[in-house]
Amino acid sequence: MSTVEYRDAIFAYVETSCSPQTLMSAYAFEASGRPASDLVRWIADRAASLAPLRQRMVRPFGDIGLPIWSDDPQFTPDRHIRVHTAEDWAELCVLLPTIHAEPFDWAKPLWEVHLIQGVRGVDGRDDPSDVAVVKMHHSVADGMGATEIARALFSSDIAAECTPTGSTSRFATMAKAVAMLPVTLGRLPVDLLRFVRAQKQVRAEEAEGLWKSPPPQLPRTSINRKLGPDRVVDTVFSSVTELRSAAHRMGDVTVNDLVLTVIGGALATYLGDIEGPIVASVPVSTRDVLDAGTRNRFTTAYVDLHAGIEDPVARADAVHRAVRTDRDRKLSPANVRAEVSAPRLPGFVVRTAVRVFEALPKTSSTITGAHVLVTNVPMGPADGWQLCGSPVFANFGMSTLVDPGGVAHRISSIGDRLAVSVTADPSQMRDLPAYLELIRRGCAELVAHTE
Repeated sequence: MSTVEYRDAIFAYVETSCSPQTLMSAYAFEASGRPASDLVRWIADRAASLAPLRQRMVRPFGDIGLPIWSDDPQFTPDRHIRVHTAEDWAELCVLLPTIHAEPFDWAKPLWEVHLIQGVRGVDGRDDPSDVAVVKMHHSVADGMGATEIARALFSSDIAAECTPTGSTSRFATMAKAVAMLPVTLGRLPVDLLRFVRAQKQVRAEEAEGLWKSPPPQLPRTSINRKLGPDRVVDTVFSSVTELRSAAHRMGDVTVNDLVLTVIGGALATYLGDIEGPIVASVPVSTRDVLDAGTRNRFTTAYVDLHAGIEDPVARADAVHRAVRTDRDRKLSPANVRAEVSAPRLPGFVVRTAVRVFEALPKTSSTITGAHVLVTNVPMGPADGWQLCGSPVFANFGMSTLVDPGGVAHRISSIGDRLAVSVTADPSQMRDLPAYLELIRRGCAELVAHTE
């Protein structure tokens, strides 16, 4: 047993029905021809050895204190694996939002694997494939952590059996939270003072010209309205080799810079004329600067996509500089201290604040933060990824939308296939196929422009 770190627990507190804090990544394997029971057994055997998948989150009543990671005394990995049917890519894209929206059973560990066999049309392939959708709560892992768990699930080797850490009940967790309540409330002034001092250092760094803060207000667009309940998702696939070659010909840019460049151009075309920049929130790993026990180790940069620059090469260079500038800002000593010094408000306070914000009308002409979310989850080489001996050939997924963002992008790559998966609220992005075509065309034009 262990206490859930506050940075992990926060994902349980901010969750709403419209914004389930769910990570969902799908892996496409060449069809094995094996019965579904064999695939279930393959995954279950490996899940049984992974400690994060055996632990459930036990929350005190009312979230008056931090929850506990507790071994599930009735853990049976097969109970977390479900089998579905989808004949082709179109049916799979309809199924994914249904899987994503289904809430977790908080009495069990917060993960699931959904198997769909015989799906045709994944990445344009005529041959059928077996798709495994790995779904877990954001409290369990961040994107990199979820990838490591998936790598273990889809490996030929089974990890050594993990050591049990013990289990507890909700009543015991509640008793501990009540006993700790004076400490929890008493440390708030200390947290606040530490945060104020950290913010003073942040302002000092900015005054020295070490970096510049992003604009506090951005124009609200048609994809920044109040979230509705429905979701749509689809994916554009590209060649990593082609994009990497294009990046190499441009000079000091990355494949991720190129995809951000394409997204900026696609958004500019789709949205039409807007006054001001188009900004993306981009998670940045803090693993190299923070030695923390938390499972979620990332911060968020805000990147100007420079959508007003028509020349794609010039735009890519500007995006590259924007990524580096705001990444350096968020990883500066003062900003890192401010990040870890944020006051640890009790869960019930956070939940109340989130619901108040959710109820507020989204009618002002401006927003704070960013217009869209863009995450990047590189899986690395495809070697070693398999399901019952069948190799992986593609990865894609689905993202959680958070007010006021009605569109999110998930960039992932495995082997030579790069996927840009777009999740959208259909009441805000009414023509997802047209937007995907803009991304597809942008990738092709960027590669051709550099040849």
